[in-house]
Amino acid sequence: MQAYREKGMAGLRAHDPAGRPPKLSAAQEREVLRWFRRLPSEFGFPTELWTAPRVAKLMAKHFHVRFHPRYVCQWLAERRITPQKPVLRSYKRDDREVRRWLREEWPRIKKVRGVGVPTSS
Repeated sequence: MQAYREKGMAGLRAHDPAGRPPKLSAAQEREVLRWFRRLPSEFGFPTELWTAPRVAKLMAKHFHVRFHPRYVCQWLAERRITPQKPVLRSYKRDDREVRRWLREEWPRIKKVRGVGVPTSS
């Protein structure tokens, strides 16, 4: 009420939030989130696992801002980006060929248990 008494309607207008301004612009944040559509190896990393230190390193390289990896982890979690394990399945895998092989080749080469051979229970 004091703001209204002192400044009228202008005193009730919304204000910018207090605190330090963000280091990344909204466009830069969107670019960081787009990185996750690509593989880490496309950025020169040796494995296909995104980590907070890797993201922090890319942020420093691309935007010249430094973030601690723990903060990057929190920042990503707020945007629903969680640690991921790499896909172990080949991108070149042909599911039709795999099904054919299992149906035709595997039964032919599978070891057949001999008659009268005891099995463990």
